[in-house]
Amino acid sequence: MIDPFDTSFTFEEQAIRLFDFQRDYNPIYRRFCDALGIKSINSLHEIPFLPIQAFKDAQVVTDHSALNIEHSILKFESSGTSGMHRSKHYVADPDIYKTSILNGMN
Repeated sequence: MIDPFDTSFTFEEQAIRLFDFQRDYNPIYRRFCDALGIKSINSLHEIPFLPIQAFKDAQVVTDHSALNIEHSILKFESSGTSGMHRSKHYVADPDIYKTSILNGMN
């Protein structure tokens, strides 16, 4: 698994590595990239963003076998104030999630 906090890579290198990992192990994201005809990227500006609707219509998760875990531990849901389907965000490793939030505030 890729360590998103590995400082031996530049931000762009790490973003490209994470794109490759998600494309390889996240079936929803892989189908999205396939539909766009994106097999690889050379710049972080080429990373396609999954539309928010995907998080409402499907369980967007990375293959657990790639993460060496049995299942997602946490699930966050949008407030659903629009009356439509709520988007869901599954978190496999709460420690990585917490670290990314705290690092983003520095």
